[in-house]
Amino acid sequence: MDVVRWIFNQYAYEGMGYHKIASELNQRQIPTQKGRTWSASTIRAIIFNEAYIGSKVWNKQDYQTKGKKWRDRSEWIITENAHPALITKELFEQCQTVAKQRNNGGGETHKPFGSKPISPFWLRGIMVCDKCGSRMVGNSTSTRTKSGGQRYYYTTPIYDD
Repeated sequence: MDVVRWIFNQYAYEGMGYHKIASELNQRQIPTQKGRTWSASTIRAIIFNEAYIGSKVWNKQDYQTKGKKWRDRSEWIITENAHPALITKELFEQCQTVAKQRNNGGGETHKPFGSKPISPFWLRGIMVCDKCGSRMVGNSTSTRTKSGGQRYYYTTPIYDD
C-alpha cells in the first residue's frame, strides 16, 4: 500500500514519469505484487486504475462481439466507495491532470480497438515504382527515438516463376 501511495505522489508532485518510477522501484529492488520487476506500463495502469480511490468499474469491454471492444466511458458501471480507498480522490485527479498535460491532452484510460492512428505513409499504394510498376509501401527504422525513426517507401520484389 505504501508503494502505491509513493507511486502516485512521485507522479503527481515530483515530476517523475512512468519509466523513471519503474526504474527507481527496480533499483530499490522492490518487487511488484506478483514478485516481478516494474515496467512503465505497470505504473501507467496503476495511475489510471480507479480501484485505488475505492471505485469498482464494470462493463468496460464488450465481449459479445469478436475481439475485445472498449465501450465508451458513459456505458461503464462505476460503483464509488465499493471498498476502502488507498489514496485520496484529489491525488488521483492530480495524476489525471498531470497525465493530460504530459501527453498534450492524452491520458486516456484506454484506446478503442476500432480507432487507428493516421498513417504517416499516406502515399502508400499511390506511389508506383518506375522500374517494376509495383505499388510502394511505407516503413521506418526504429521508432524508439524521439523523432520516430527514418521513414521511407519501398517495393517488395516480384519474382517470376
